[in-house]
Amino acid sequence: MDSRQCDALDAFRRLQSTFDKYSDLLGTLNASTTRKEFDILIDGIADAGVEHEAARTRSQSQTRHKDAIRESLLTDHMEPIANILDLHRFAALLHISGLTMVAPNASDIAVYNKARDMADLTERHRDVFVQAGLPPDYVEELRALNAKFEEVRLARDMSRLEWLGLTHCIDREIKRAWLVYRALKALARKALRRHPELMAELRRAKLHRPRTRPAARTRLLAAGAPAGGEAVITACEQVSPARARPRLSGWARVAGLLKAGA
Repeated sequence: MDSRQCDALDAFRRLQSTFDKYSDLLGTLNASTTRKEFDILIDGIADAGVEHEAARTRSQSQTRHKDAIRESLLTDHMEPIANILDLHRFAALLHISGLTMVAPNASDIAVYNKARDMADLTERHRDVFVQAGLPPDYVEELRALNAKFEEVRLARDMSRLEWLGLTHCIDREIKRAWLVYRALKALARKALRRHPELMAELRRAKLHRPRTRPAARTRLLAAGAPAGGEAVITACEQVSPARARPRLSGWARVAGLLKAGA
């Protein structure tokens, strides 16, 4: 899960703990169907988060595997065929002499289609490529690696789709959990009406991140000002040298020089 979803899950767990902590004051609230749904939603979000992380890890691993196969497919199999075609432009190969390499930034589908075309078009002239230096089974090797490349690419795409589906599922469950929480809060407000400090604690538990107080501005005493508590102190804002001395533009400098010369 991303940080936003993790923050929401942490908030839900803090709210669970707060409801359990004051169960004696909340009466039958923790035994209600609303609270039970809240707990079920939180457990579902946590389980989906585990699957979400597994899908992400699996997709990353499959992407690395796919990229390694692609590199081998281009460098070890397709590039030698393209170079032989450029070197030996025999009459028998004129119909495939325009078979060139794909661009380095070509898509995976383009690489797969080009490798398939190379295998199909050069198979009839296997002896020419074998005499030029390729192994006798270069066509079978190219097809097998290309099939593996497509298999890993499709598996990676499925992992990505699973990851996206779980992302939307978690978001939907989080949205529902906030609705259930608002219903619980409305019910708890009645029970904790005489305990405002407990309602404040419940609101703090809802926060995704602790709120930090803004840093106090540093103030400097004016030169010669007394340090006593009863003295009147003149304060000034601490400013950086860049703000104390603004930078002039080129036209402002020229105007200043003309004015000084006049």
